[in-house]
Amino acid sequence: MPLMNPFKLYESLKQIVHSSRAHFIEKAELLYKLYDKKTYKKATGEESWTSFLADPDISIAPSKDYTARKIYKKLVVDLNIPKQQLWGIDYQKLDMIANFATKKDVKEWLDKAKALSRSDFLTSLKKVESLICKPEHDK
Repeated sequence: MPLMNPFKLYESLKQIVHSSRAHFIEKAELLYKLYDKKTYKKATGEESWTSFLADPDISIAPSKDYTARKIYKKLVVDLNIPKQQLWGIDYQKLDMIANFATKKDVKEWLDKAKALSRSDFLTSLKKVESLICKPEHDK
């Protein structure tokens, strides 16, 4: 079997990564809507959210579910960010943004999350955290 052109391999990987990030947001939306008002009970008859998540056709770890729903609720529901704007962003960066972003700064943080590597994003985040956490007399 002949090897593919390395550039084509790289481009294929980027497409799959972008697609999986879009699917993460879509999954988060569905989880949020099924959890909200216990809609999952009407859909499946499951008595608990944990048993719903454990269904072999779903099989989502509770921690992953919680993170996905938290991201969707904070960014899409609370801060009114169109979900399509989140598609290309790594869920770990989205999780960090969901922990502190406000309407005032969320677009700036989403732009940074799209443009920066994870380590540069963390560095940028740590700079802001150090300013926020300093006592008044040290600022």
